[in-house]
Amino acid sequence: MTRYRRLPMETLFNARDIGGYATMDGKVTKYGRFIRSELPCNLSEKDSQFLRDYGVKLTLDFRTDFEVNALPCCLMSGHPWQKYVRSAMSDKQSEPPIPEKNSETKKSNPALDFLNPDWIQIYLAIAENGKSWVKNNMEIAAGIDGAILYHCMTGKDRTGLFTAMLLGLCNCYPSDIIADYSISQINLRPFYLKMMRFPEMLNEKGEPDLTLRFYQTNPENMFAFLQYIDEKYGSMTAYLTSCGIAEETLRKIADSLTEEAM
Repeated sequence: MTRYRRLPMETLFNARDIGGYATMDGKVTKYGRFIRSELPCNLSEKDSQFLRDYGVKLTLDFRTDFEVNALPCCLMSGHPWQKYVRSAMSDKQSEPPIPEKNSETKKSNPALDFLNPDWIQIYLAIAENGKSWVKNNMEIAAGIDGAILYHCMTGKDRTGLFTAMLLGLCNCYPSDIIADYSISQINLRPFYLKMMRFPEMLNEKGEPDLTLRFYQTNPENMFAFLQYIDEKYGSMTAYLTSCGIAEETLRKIADSLTEEAM
């Protein structure tokens, strides 16, 4: 079967196979093992069949109860060829410390501004506060023989971090990890036009205001995340080990996601 970087689908715009990336030890990531995506909502019959034919065996949903109740994933049921699993990240796990000046006045955390969040601070908070979430996802992934489709809402932040961890574990080049993260901003434009209709998120033309940080996947965000991991832990593997993930589990994932380059 033909393998793709961005899957040619009707109802998903940011569904991408993370295969095809060179590693720094002479290997390449395999196609057909991990697929990152935005929320599969209103998936067409053709797209559902595509995912089945592509070998998807598990859908891993990173969203909160609130998000799932508001917009259910259409792969939650009715698709017996795959299993659906929730692995929600709590709001606390993604919440940076409140600056002291805000804490004293009981103001809200400026890093969590809905329209202009500080993604770097949020990503670093997830790295430290979300270790149990990371561990759970890696252990789930290690137990699946076949392709895993993992997603959050837009498929760029929680999904982007998990992708960075997978590619970092495989010793992929940082520039490729950053590029993979950054392209979501381009792929998701049709999704934003379709889904994001809140008045405060629109420009004067009534279109999504893409100057808002909510929509963006600035390369500097991922650069800062990878730099933090490297400076504090030495490597992505060392970081994942600090999450309590067994060496055997990490090796199993890396082996399943890499192969010798042709």
